[in-house]
Order: sequence, then C-alpha cells, then structure tokens
Amino acid sequence: MRLSMRDRFVLLNVLPAEGDIATIKIVHRLRQDLAPTEKEFKDYKIVQKEQQVVWDDAMEQKRGPQEKKIGPKAFILIEEAFEKLSKDK
Repeated sequence: MRLSMRDRFVLLNVLPAEGDIATIKIVHRLRQDLAPTEKEFKDYKIVQKEQQVVWDDAMEQKRGPQEKKIGPKAFILIEEAFEKLSKDK
C-alpha cells in the first residue's frame, strides 16, 4: 500500500494501544513499519513541536507516497480503529 508521511502518522495515532497477544504483536510490528526511519527523520526534517509533528512538504512532494506492506489482519485492525473513531464522534 502506498502511504504518504501524513498517512503514516495518522495510522500511528489511531492504532489500538491494547488488545490480545496476537493483536499486540501485529500492532507492534505495524508501528515499527509505519514509523519513520532515521534516514527519513533526517531527509524529511521531521520534528515534534509540542503535540504536533511537522516535516518538509517539499521532500514529501519529491518522493511521493512510499510502499508499505500491511497484512490482512493489520488492515482489519486499522479498519476497526477508524470505525471506532467514527462512532466516538
């Protein structure tokens, strides 16, 4: 799945913090895969300012969305997280 840096940060923020052992393991792996690498922190000039994360939009435009593998169970967890957010509104 091709995801922008913004998409990746959104997903990192909506993933569940708890669950059964299988869910925790899948979410942990997904968080590792979605989180920016050291090189991306440098290249995109990613910084956290209080509760907000900012990065270089020009680099985002230059590189475009990056391919990230998301397994079927992880995809279901993401769907459920967004459904929960929608219901909680």
